[in-house]
Amino acid sequence: MWFDETNANSKKYALWVVGMEGRALKDASPELQNDKDVVLAAVDRNESAIQFASPELQNDRDVVFKAIDKTWTALQYIKPELRDDKDIMLRAIEKEGAALQFASDRLKNDKDVVLKAVGENGYALEYASPRLRNDKDVALKAVSNLWAALKYASPEMQNDRDVVLKAIKKCGSALEFASPELKNDKDIVLEAIKNDGWAIEFASPELKNDVDVIIAMGLYFKDYYIHDDIGDDDIGDYLGDDDPGDIGD
Repeated sequence: MWFDETNANSKKYALWVVGMEGRALKDASPELQNDKDVVLAAVDRNESAIQFASPELQNDRDVVFKAIDKTWTALQYIKPELRDDKDIMLRAIEKEGAALQFASDRLKNDKDVVLKAVGENGYALEYASPRLRNDKDVALKAVSNLWAALKYASPEMQNDRDVVLKAIKKCGSALEFASPELKNDKDIVLEAIKNDGWAIEFASPELKNDVDVIIAMGLYFKDYYIHDDIGDDDIGDYLGDDDPGDIGD
C-alpha cells in the first residue's frame, strides 16, 4: 500500500508517489482520485492509471488526451462511451492506425476515421466494419500502405483488379490473398511474379504450368541461378506436383 492514515489525503505526497508509480493512484483516497493534478501526474507516469481516477476525471478530456498521448493502447482503459468520440479516436489513430480496434462500432463504420486508420497502418482494415472492408477507397488506401492488408479486405475487394494490382505491385506475394478468379488471371499472376518470383506458389494450378508464367519466374530468379543459390528442386516445391521439365507439354 502506498498510502496510510498519515498521508491518505496529502496532495504533495500523492504527487510524489504517482510520479514514481502511476498505478499507486489505485490506493489513493477518493478525494485524491478526483484531484486533476494528481490524476494527470499519475497518467503521465502510467497511462493505465486512468482507470483508477474518479468517474468524473475518467471522462475529463484533458486526462483522456494525456493518456492516449502517452500511448494509444490507453484506449483499452477508457470508458466505452469515449471510444465513440471521434476527436478522441482520431487523436489515437494519428499515433497508430491499429487503435481502430478500440473504436465504437459507429466509428468503425465511419469512412473518415477508417481511411485515417488504414492510411497509418494498413492492417487496421481488420477492424473496420464489413461495409468499409468492402469499400474500394478504403481497400486501396489500406493496400497502398501495406500490401498484406489485402488479407482483411472483403471477398469482393479481393476480386477487384485495381485493388489486387495495387497490392501485388508492392509485393507479388499479395497474390496469396487474391480471389481464386484472379489467381487464375494471367495478367495478374505475371505482374505478381515480376515483383516476386515466389508468388507462383499462389497462382492457380493451370497457370503454374503456363509457359509465359514459368519464363517470367525464370527471369526473376536468373541472378539466383547464376550464383547457384536456388535450384530446380526449390522451384519445384512452389510449382506443386508439376515437373518443371514437363512445362508446356
